[in-house]
Order: sequence, then structure tokens, then C-alpha cells
Amino acid sequence: MPRLCRIAENFLTYRSEVIPQDAPPVQIEECRRAFFAGAVALYLLVLAGLSPNPGVTPEDMSFMADVDAELTAFLKSVTSR
Repeated sequence: MPRLCRIAENFLTYRSEVIPQDAPPVQIEECRRAFFAGAVALYLLVLAGLSPNPGVTPEDMSFMADVDAELTAFLKSVTSR
């Protein structure tokens, strides 16, 4: 396991703030799988979407701005209820 488990640490925060405290173990495990699957999907998206050139290109900045806008819109939709 990596020394810095950033995704696992973020899942623990997600678990404490989003998943009901009395959730059964199967719900917690399925949420963990979905959380990590989302992290893998984003990781692969970023790897495929960024240019292979050294340094940051305008296209890289545009790509990341699109990802940021989509994730910000999602967060707003689930937290503004």
C-alpha cells in the first residue's frame, strides 16, 4: 500500500460526512468501491486528457478547467438541497 493513502483518507472523510453512521457493512463497502472507482476514472481521464509535452499547455489548462467546472457543478447539485 502506498505510504500516502490520499484517496483512502478522503474516503474516510466521505464516510464520516456522507454515509449514515448506522449503514450496514455492505453499504459501506459498496460506497468505498464506488468512491475508488470514481478516483480511478478521474485519474485515467486526466492521464488521457493532458498533453504529453513537458510543461503546462493552454490545452491542459482548458481541460482541467472543464473538469473543475463539471465537478463543481456536481458538488453544488448535491450540497444545495
